Amino acid sequence: MILEHLKALTEIVDPAVPASLDPRDINPPAAWISGRRAEDLTLAGEPAVIVCDVYLIARDAGIPDALESLEAMSASLTEQLAAAGVGIESIALDEAITLPTGGGPLPAYRFTVKI
Repeated sequence: MILEHLKALTEIVDPAVPASLDPRDINPPAAWISGRRAEDLTLAGEPAVIVCDVYLIARDAGIPDALESLEAMSASLTEQLAAAGVGIESIALDEAITLPTGGGPLPAYRFTVKI
């Protein structure tokens, strides 16, 4: 059930920013969807709420260009999440993501959302 919800979030995010659950498939600028925790388990043992992180990842093209890219992705993502009724719990502006494909850390924003 958790995988289904993560896939659904990927579909919500994807029109705004190319998104994937698998960091090996990320080609910045893009989004990586990662589950964080399950809350409020039902009597059947299924989570009523899943807290996820949506990492917006920019290319390493210097801070000004990376921030411009992250801002554009943030605006699109916020619009897509609002349209889908997904609440944003917090936004971290100081993230850096190292992809499994190699290279150094890439500039990123982390949106924590509840689905």
